[in-house]
Amino acid sequence: MAAPAAPPTRRLIWMHGAALIAVSTAIYLGALIFTLRALERQYYIPEKVTIIKDLISRQLYFDQASVNSLNNNARTWLSMRGALKPPLVSENQQKAVQRMEETVRADLFKFFAKSPNVIRVSIDDADSNHIMLEENLERLRLQNNFSNSILVGDFSTQVQQSYADQYESRVFGYMRISVTSPLNNPAVERLTTKYRLMMVGTFVLYTLIYIALLLLVIRPLTLVLTYMQSRDPNSTSIIRRPRTILERAYNDLARDAALTRVSKELRDRIATSGTSLADPILQEVPHLLMAFGSIADPQIWIFGRKMGQSGWHFEKVFSGSTGADEDRPEVQVALTAALNADDPLKSPEKWNARPLESAGTLCAQVLQQSQDRMILFVAGTIPSSPALNEWWLDVYHRLTTELRYALDSIEGQRRLILQEKSKANISLSRNLGHDLTNIIATGKLELMTINAFLSLSPADVNASPAKQEIFRESLQALLNNMRFLQEIVNLYRSFSYLQKPRFEDVDISELVADVADLFRLSIPRNISIQKSMAKGMTTARVEPRLLRLALFNILQNAYEAIKRASRADSPQGVITVSTRINESIQRLEISVDDSGDGIRDEQGKLLREDRLPEIFRLGFSTKENQEGEGLGLNWVQTIVREFHGGELVAQNHSNGGARFTIRLPILTGEQGAVRSDMTPTQHHPEKA
Repeated sequence: MAAPAAPPTRRLIWMHGAALIAVSTAIYLGALIFTLRALERQYYIPEKVTIIKDLISRQLYFDQASVNSLNNNARTWLSMRGALKPPLVSENQQKAVQRMEETVRADLFKFFAKSPNVIRVSIDDADSNHIMLEENLERLRLQNNFSNSILVGDFSTQVQQSYADQYESRVFGYMRISVTSPLNNPAVERLTTKYRLMMVGTFVLYTLIYIALLLLVIRPLTLVLTYMQSRDPNSTSIIRRPRTILERAYNDLARDAALTRVSKELRDRIATSGTSLADPILQEVPHLLMAFGSIADPQIWIFGRKMGQSGWHFEKVFSGSTGADEDRPEVQVALTAALNADDPLKSPEKWNARPLESAGTLCAQVLQQSQDRMILFVAGTIPSSPALNEWWLDVYHRLTTELRYALDSIEGQRRLILQEKSKANISLSRNLGHDLTNIIATGKLELMTINAFLSLSPADVNASPAKQEIFRESLQALLNNMRFLQEIVNLYRSFSYLQKPRFEDVDISELVADVADLFRLSIPRNISIQKSMAKGMTTARVEPRLLRLALFNILQNAYEAIKRASRADSPQGVITVSTRINESIQRLEISVDDSGDGIRDEQGKLLREDRLPEIFRLGFSTKENQEGEGLGLNWVQTIVREFHGGELVAQNHSNGGARFTIRLPILTGEQGAVRSDMTPTQHHPEKA
């Protein structure tokens, strides 16, 4: 039995949670930094550049006198340099250019000194090669501070002045000025404050979203993943205190999976239990439900009521833990009092999902009820939370429904077995009466013949060899009838060996031939039985009486098939009985072939090969009006499969007729002795 699933340890939950939180935190920080940087680069810096360029255009950014002097002198100097065409340059022209260069350098130094916002000034030729350069990168650190910068502390932008001739057809140089953030500029400071507040808001929003995801998604996901990875595949762990939708969804999925598993286990155990009684299955139910993981000691309580009395009394309890009825007498008292106060037969609506106050809060539901027997499903403590309480009640409802279906299935199976048992008993009685009538009628004719001979004188009999032969044949026929009578009685007595089988080492060919000879005496002479027995057949350990009974019923089915196919008062046909060893599967095979019209369904159509196994199902019949003459193929299959570990196979011949093959394992000696220890409970004793 699967034990209840233990919840994961705190250490395991912490390990999973720490890993998931670390990953989610890294994602959160990455997303936050990316958003803040994007906000600065895409919005704040472009607006800041716009403000600076606006200040420059309005001559509010630089020392205007120095910048005008530098601009004019730089234009003149670049123009003069561009006009020089070696080797036609005179010495005076070169000196003039040198003097102008010194003037420009002095203006540049003066402009740079009076403009703290400028970090670099370069005067370039037409090919953008530096001719004159002045820079101070230390100003980036000095100019960018908290009041005019956010994240980027090395902000700079560039303005450019190009110099061309009067017709602007040829550019002969450039002056490029790189500037940084201005100090004490109200417009820049307001812009910085605005975006800093926006970034704080973004940080708060992202943090709130992250915390919400952490509490509502990441933590529940960690818990769910931990429960899923730590639980036994054959059991179910439930989150005892679900706080989020995800945790509640996991509980619902776990509940549905467990209910599906419980339903399947119940069906399998009913199918393989070999009994149609409810108590053996009910005894296993609490152990099965313990695998649900969070149901405290599920119990099945059975109460009875004596004929003529109105009160219910305790009979027994099945529990997942031992001694439940002794350890919790208060539950017994509470259940008895509740049953007698509100009889489920009179007030079923009060027992739909009834909580009972005793040592703890219990939930009791009626599984099955009758006038003298009441079966209750009692589950453990219900959580105090109203919302969770509803969830648990739903679980109990669903479990109760599954258990009710199981009990209904057992009850239906029990009724079907009783019905089939009655049919089998009727068929056995009919067959026995029919066979005995034939034996008595035949024996009566032989006795009348012998009686007629007794009235003759010995001299007359001795004088006629023909009369002597008739007398001997009549006497032998009478002896055969007595033997047939004994065999028929033994055959029908074999039914009692369903409860106490006795296995023996038997020559299969000899047993099959003997049954075929016996069956030959019970059918018309128009139907012939052909035998093909394998030589040197391996002796097998079988229950000979039950195997003879199974084989006799297969022969009876073959005879009925020939009668249906002949549709005449004097049916004609052939039944072939054979034995062989199938080396490929290591089985002894007993085959019965008939010349009937094959295995057909209720509408008279040949059964497809995939439907042939249906004929062995309990209650299935291919005969008109469901009237069988034998035990039925389900009983034959029970004898072959459950008593002998064999297999019963049916097939239709392509040219008409059918074949039934019994395949038995080759078991002798110690292997076969195992079967002699089988108990009657393994052989459906209720069918006997």
